[in-house]
Formats: sequence, C-alpha cells, structure tokens
Amino acid sequence: GFHQAFGGHSDFIASVIYREVDRSSQDFFSFGGSGGERIEEVQQEDAILAEAQHLFRWGRLGLISGVGHFATTKSTDSFEFESNEFGSVVFEFSSDLERTNAYLYSQINLLSNLSMTLGISADFFKGIAVERNQINPKIGLIWSPFRGTTLRAAAFRVLNPNLSIAQTI
Repeated sequence: GFHQAFGGHSDFIASVIYREVDRSSQDFFSFGGSGGERIEEVQQEDAILAEAQHLFRWGRLGLISGVGHFATTKSTDSFEFESNEFGSVVFEFSSDLERTNAYLYSQINLLSNLSMTLGISADFFKGIAVERNQINPKIGLIWSPFRGTTLRAAAFRVLNPNLSIAQTI
C-alpha cells in the first residue's frame, strides 16, 4: 500500500494485493456395502487487485475519485469422483475473471449536521460466460439531529461479481 498527503486538502492512496490459493480436500463415503466412494477437490488460483484513489477536500466539498483492476491469471477447480461401482470421473473448470472499475463521489456539507453524497461509478466485468458493463448512480444523506445520533439514507446501484479478493481501499 501507499499513501501520500499533499498539504491539508489532498491525499493519494494506492494498493496492490496478490493472492495465491493452492488447496486440496478429500472425502471418503461408505454406504454399508463393500467399498465406497472418494471425492477429491483441488483448487488453484492466482489473482491480483490494484487500486488508486484520490481524496480532495475544500471547504464544504469533498471529492473521492478512484480506479481499480482485478484479474485472475490462473483459476482452476477440479473434482474427482471415484467409486468401486462406476470407476473414476474427473470434472475440471477453468475460469479467468477481469473487473475494472472507476468512480467519483462528492460529499457536500449542506449544514453543520447535514451532508449529501452524490456519486457515480462504472464497472467493466468479463467472466466465464458473462461480459457486463454497468453505470451505477449513487445518492445519500447523513443527518445528525442530536449529539451521538446519526441517521443515514442511501440509494445506489452496484455490480457485485463476487471476486476472491474482496478487500478494497
């Protein structure tokens, strides 16, 4: 990760996360007769997430802009089913995913206890059998009527492709 403050009004944040998964599990089942069934699962994945974000504050206005990119460089799942009765069967799935996103949010302090957020984001996703591009509007209000009490309301659209690296900046 990286953080650079430019004076009191501007910050730049960047993050790169690399994830490597290499896992195997095996189960054995017997249903009373002679022998049984064995199931083995092997999962391998290499993935990377890179992001950059800029924060800008000026008086009653705050702006947050950013970009991110996620990609798997290798992603395979294999299942082997072995039975005395049926022999051995192997299923293998390979999937490469890519997601790029960009966003811009503004936070406007309308009053000392009321602020509004307006924003937009864009997602570009390419999966196994799906390719989807989507624009996502966002609006929100934060009101603090009393000390220690905060009420929030929001309406937004999101594309959530359920990626293996969920942590973002």
